Amino acid sequence: MPLPLECFNHGGWHIALSSLEDLAALEKKWIELQSRAECSFFQSWGWVSSWIGALPPRLRPQALEVRLDDRVVGLALLGNQKIWRYGVVPSNALFVTETGNRQFDCLTVEHNGFLVESGLSKAVLLEGISGLTKLLLPWDELFLSGVVQDGLADYLESAQRAQLRALIKLEKPYYYVDCDMIRQSGGDYLGQLGRNTRSQIRRAARAYEERGPIGFHVAETLERAQACFENLRSLHQQYWIAQGVPGAFGSEFALDFHDKMIRNRFPQGEIQLAEISTGSTPIGYLYNYVFNGVVYNYQSAFHYNDDARLKPGLVSHCRAVQYNIDAGMKTYDLLMGTQRFKQNLSTHEGKMAWLVLQKPRIRFRLEQVALRWRRRLRSKRTSTLAESNDGTGEAIAQNIGAH
Repeated sequence: MPLPLECFNHGGWHIALSSLEDLAALEKKWIELQSRAECSFFQSWGWVSSWIGALPPRLRPQALEVRLDDRVVGLALLGNQKIWRYGVVPSNALFVTETGNRQFDCLTVEHNGFLVESGLSKAVLLEGISGLTKLLLPWDELFLSGVVQDGLADYLESAQRAQLRALIKLEKPYYYVDCDMIRQSGGDYLGQLGRNTRSQIRRAARAYEERGPIGFHVAETLERAQACFENLRSLHQQYWIAQGVPGAFGSEFALDFHDKMIRNRFPQGEIQLAEISTGSTPIGYLYNYVFNGVVYNYQSAFHYNDDARLKPGLVSHCRAVQYNIDAGMKTYDLLMGTQRFKQNLSTHEGKMAWLVLQKPRIRFRLEQVALRWRRRLRSKRTSTLAESNDGTGEAIAQNIGAH
């Protein structure tokens, strides 16, 4: 194991920042700790090793390690990037499981954060974040994307005690199906959905079955998984490029990441690639991650049709959820997003936060003052327009607020 670049000791706590020269040693530590942690797939070695392997060497993160006596109780990968906001506010920024470079942060990490031993979250985050402020590494801000609401309070408390300003930049919902709850109530997922959603799915299923029986086929070999992914990728890109959007697989980095992910993690049982078909005709593909009983729906692609009865997304997800309920999974996570289909298909909702922990810099205080003034001016302008346009003022205000 390479010597740490920096370290800090406090009582029985040891905080070290190291380069990633010895991935085998990091892998051993990571896998051992994740077995003692409440760990999402995005915090697991499967995700982080694929991410590290696809990154160019210049963007490889550093590893923050938190030890209590001789036991590793916390780990995080920190990208380091100098950023400029509005062209005038510089920041030496650290990013948890991200690089800070948009080109290489296209994977959308969720359920993110430090990997910590169960039961020690508050202590590990306090010591880790406080220790990070005492290292010589020059940094101004620490960015954490996609932290679930249940873990947010520990980050906010740790920031306060480390004399950092904590800002929640964004909050987004995520939706999921409690498979355990469905099983306990009889195992019929479709019967648990709202009346309108049930009706749409049943009508779509009947329309599809006119063409042949609906099949849900999970890839059972690596070769089949790779072929299924290629079909999904091609269909996904075709749809989104037609909408003027690059799509999730539009870069060499993203393709390299998913190639590594599928080759390395399919044998571990962490990849679920499925084709949904009617007869011999595919109607959709799902790309899911499977970890600790949770199925994460990461990407999808569907064949759309002019027939309004056909709902390939609803039918495909309904079959996938029922398959995973029957397989004994705990949760089917539709991940972040406000799309109506996620709300209609879920049984529960959670929240994720995008937050930044800032050192006390004068430029950040000035930035916040400027942002408050800008919000006030916009609010005043909106009110003035609303008053001067009578009945049309409300519509104008809504349009301004949306930009």
